[in-house]
Amino acid sequence: MESVTLSELPLTTVSGMSDILLIHFIPMSAHAVTFSDFLRKPKQVVRKVDKHDVLLVRTGGKPSLRLSLESRASAASMVHELGMKLAADAVASVPEGAGRAELMARHFPWVRFLPEGDRALFERNFVETLQACVSLGNFAKLDELLGDWKTTALAHADPELAADLKRPIPAGPEIPVPRPPMVRPRRAKKR
Repeated sequence: MESVTLSELPLTTVSGMSDILLIHFIPMSAHAVTFSDFLRKPKQVVRKVDKHDVLLVRTGGKPSLRLSLESRASAASMVHELGMKLAADAVASVPEGAGRAELMARHFPWVRFLPEGDRALFERNFVETLQACVSLGNFAKLDELLGDWKTTALAHADPELAADLKRPIPAGPEIPVPRPPMVRPRRAKKR
């Protein structure tokens, strides 16, 4: 991809498909520089940051670092937030029922393994959690929700596992568990 500035990019490309709004973001380009080069010639690398983002590639399998101007990062964050708000509103505007179920199944194919009642519950949970995450600008809970529901779908996809999980747990002999010893924290000695 050729280097372009954020101001040259359209904020969003929006296209309608039936009653579903699709939002596509064009990623910003970044030029890779080794971390060693950055340490040897920091002024040259900083001059590159004035033109575009720079990825500092580290050795040993460590993740790369991204150097960016605050203004560029702030603009990208604003565009991301706007896109997530539009996506949340778009999903929420699709009425519950066949339209929303089709949308969810298209983006999360594993939903087809959930029982019908759980699909509707997943859809409501997804929309509510997405809207809450957008309002906070933190998507950790959405990631957790998707992971939990995907694991549930995985259990339903395996008939033997699903049957095992649905069977009653036989009552076994009660085994008394001793109370753990109380550990008192040590106080630091005064000097």
